[in-house]
Amino acid sequence: MPKQFNINYNSSNLDEAEPLEFDKHFTKDTHGFRTKNSSYFKAVVSFMSNIIDNANFHLTKEGVKIRSMDKAHVSVLDCFIPATFFSNYSFSDSKERAITLGIDISLLMKILNHLSHSDDLIFSYNTDTLDISFINKKYQKFYSIKLMDIDSDDLYIPDCKTVTSINIESKYLQSIIKDFTDIGENVRFIISKERINQDENQNIELECTGDMTGLRMVLCNEDLTLSNLQDISLEFSLTNLELFTKGANLNKHVNLEIDSNYPLKMSYQIMETGYINYFLAPRIEEN
Repeated sequence: MPKQFNINYNSSNLDEAEPLEFDKHFTKDTHGFRTKNSSYFKAVVSFMSNIIDNANFHLTKEGVKIRSMDKAHVSVLDCFIPATFFSNYSFSDSKERAITLGIDISLLMKILNHLSHSDDLIFSYNTDTLDISFINKKYQKFYSIKLMDIDSDDLYIPDCKTVTSINIESKYLQSIIKDFTDIGENVRFIISKERINQDENQNIELECTGDMTGLRMVLCNEDLTLSNLQDISLEFSLTNLELFTKGANLNKHVNLEIDSNYPLKMSYQIMETGYINYFLAPRIEEN
């Protein structure tokens, strides 16, 4: 993880009766979660706010699950924050019903912009409102926002086992995409099973053509971790790719999975089991 995010693990067993750190701010009757990983949680929400307007936060036994489609319906955001990310975690209400928080992401981000890295962050569910508390030695802040009734059908994401996988440093991918945004609107990923030049250790190139300019970039394999190479040629929106690379501070590395018959999957890992996946449909060429 980047140095600015030092994630604290909750070592408690969620199957045991008592999670950690009960106090007047988070009691045994509180429904929601509490975390000292405030800066990282804020970074996750900030990243999501670039892509989606609102989403359901599903509190499950394993952790918080968020899945939503962007406004243009060309990409899907799929996020999982493990329960061990939180120092307190309650995933059902007093009637043992699963908790789902329908949240306006932009409104939540306005609140989290006032969050300090030293604050404990608490989300407390109260039927039709969400209470958000910032707890610090110097102060306590108590916000409240109305929850939304978000009608979100389960978004089916196909599982593909034959994808080509590319692992790359997040900041490096961000700089690559930035180079292309000055050229045109779309970039083509060209992956070759055989080396592009027999004398060079290279299998991946990217191409972009604008009204007056063009750019072709060949990547050195030494900077990448590759598996299951296939012959693939697909074009994607640079606007969407640039939005994804804004999360470069979430993890030092990003993983790309690409296949001719599936959306591009880009992933930042959160702790050992968590993730932020972003699925982007390729651009379909018009005849």
